[in-house]
Amino acid sequence: MGTGTASYRAVTLPFDTGDRLVLYTDGLIERRREDIDSRLQVLLRLLDTPGTSLEDMCDHLLHALRNPDDDDDVALLIASPR
Repeated sequence: MGTGTASYRAVTLPFDTGDRLVLYTDGLIERRREDIDSRLQVLLRLLDTPGTSLEDMCDHLLHALRNPDDDDDVALLIASPR
């Protein structure tokens, strides 16, 4: 994922059963008056819930991290190998 015409280098990483790939836009975690590193730590803690279905995890993250009054758009995708 990316924008513009910058060049990117392909990287291959192991993706094992139980792993999750989480892609999201900045609207999920950024807040004007909060430190981004703190928000990332909250996201990581919320993701540390084994056995949660992907759909339930998406709902959980959106409910916990997104302010319903915020007009910033959010995209969230979680993938897991079978």
